[in-house]
Amino acid sequence: MKLILLVEDDTELAQSLENRLTRNDPYQVHHVESAEEALEKTAEHRYDLMIVDWMLPEMNGPRLIEELREEDYAAPALMLTVRDEMDDLVRGLESGADDYMTKPFEFEELQARVRALLRRPPEWTTIDEIEVGPLRIN
Repeated sequence: MKLILLVEDDTELAQSLENRLTRNDPYQVHHVESAEEALEKTAEHRYDLMIVDWMLPEMNGPRLIEELREEDYAAPALMLTVRDEMDDLVRGLESGADDYMTKPFEFEELQARVRALLRRPPEWTTIDEIEVGPLRIN
C-alpha cells in the first residue's frame, strides 16, 4: 500500500481528496493542515508521495518542500495550488516539487498525476553497489 502525505489546510477539499484517492487505489492518506505538522509526519514516516498546497499557515508549501529536500527527504511532491502564474509554477518546481497542478482541477487528472509519480522507483531503493561472491559492481 502506498502512503501519501496530503498537506492541505482546506479541510473539506482534503476530506474529498482523501476519500477519492483511497476509494479504488491501494493508498493510505495522512492529512495534515500545516507545514509544521508535515515536518513532524515526515520525521515519523517514509511517504511514497506528498501532495502539498502552496498557501499554508505560517510556512508556505514551497518552503516546506525546500526544507524537506535540504534534509534529503526524497518523496515526490505534487504542488496543488490556486497560484497559476508562470513565476509561481517555476518557483514551485524550483523549490523541489516534482509536479505542479492548479486549482480548480479535474480529479481524474490529479489521479493520473499521482499514479505517474508513484510509478517512479523510490530513491531509497537505489543500489550503489552489488556484490555477488568475489564480484563487486559499483
